[in-house]
Amino acid sequence: MTGNAIGGIRLPQLAVPIETLTGVRPPAAVAGNPNCVLFGATDPWDGDSDAWDGQPGVDPSPTPEPSLAALYGTKLNYLVRYELATWQSSLQGFLLWGDVREVIGLARAANVPEGAASNADIIPDP
Repeated sequence: MTGNAIGGIRLPQLAVPIETLTGVRPPAAVAGNPNCVLFGATDPWDGDSDAWDGQPGVDPSPTPEPSLAALYGTKLNYLVRYELATWQSSLQGFLLWGDVREVIGLARAANVPEGAASNADIIPDP
């Protein structure tokens, strides 16, 4: 169980995940800042080391979070799976050819299989 959606279009970030991605902002986060309702939420799988991990109404990930080491074993295994998912999304027309290099670059920057809160830092600002 990852907390991520099952089915639908499987962009690489969902096909080979390293974090929980949700379109629903946890209620406590919305209470702290009503504008947060517009953005959804992410939670990197870092061994439950974030300040909000395990807090009901704040943490979007399951507790305990999935282990990147158990899911992927090595960084090479993660990258192979991620790159295949990236090319598949591109061939299916869900990811632009011009974005493939950037998307793969983000995966290469991820801290896998250790997992770290810094994985959230590789997500580009819109």
